[in-house]
Amino acid sequence: MTLLAALFVSLAWEYRKQLLELIKRNKVIVVAVLVCITGILIFSRQLGLNHYSGVMSKQFNAGLHFTDVIKWHFSEWGEILSNSSKAKAMSYLPARAGDWLFVITGILGVSGFVYICFIRKNKIPFIVRSYLLFYLLLMFNWPFNDPRFWVPVIPLIAAVIGQTTFPKNRAIKFVGLFYLFIYSALGIASLGFLTYTSFNKKAFSKSQAKGTYRNEYETHFFGKTLSDTATHTDPDLVEFLNKYDK
Repeated sequence: MTLLAALFVSLAWEYRKQLLELIKRNKVIVVAVLVCITGILIFSRQLGLNHYSGVMSKQFNAGLHFTDVIKWHFSEWGEILSNSSKAKAMSYLPARAGDWLFVITGILGVSGFVYICFIRKNKIPFIVRSYLLFYLLLMFNWPFNDPRFWVPVIPLIAAVIGQTTFPKNRAIKFVGLFYLFIYSALGIASLGFLTYTSFNKKAFSKSQAKGTYRNEYETHFFGKTLSDTATHTDPDLVEFLNKYDK
């Protein structure tokens, strides 16, 4: 959706003079196209085009507020910028303080990126800025909470920040290097932990999905549960694991 929107807007901006001349010469065709677009919007439900809006309305009908959605996505940016999992970090932080720490970090990060990409003078191609703008608008209306939805644009965001020149100040340079060190250290630690649990079946059973399917994984790996407190094992999940994890 965002790629198509960015491509359309960028082409329209690049060839705006030719487009205006084309509209003047083909007013009947332009009116016909507008009528078609209006018809598609009116009959979008019958055409199955309003799935996203339907999902969002259902979420809001269930008690979700738009402020909750905004807070989610700022918090996601907080996770991305800190290279950490909020779910993991919250077990070491006070509930409300930890929650707002990620949100405030996200607000600062988004504000800084918007300034760099859309306000500050730069040489970022118009189509790139269009794509990032539409992606931001889409995501901040997206009624689901998951940092992975930002993965497609993280390399592009990093490239935009990477080509930005910052003031040559010793303190700023030190803070930047310290941030990169912490960010890299957390990434290496996460990669090491994931590698460890990938090869250690006992640890994997306890950590995967926060241990929700520990009994099923242990039954699949070892033929029985290893926990003395295990009370229930879903045979369908065990059968699924036996069938596909070979």
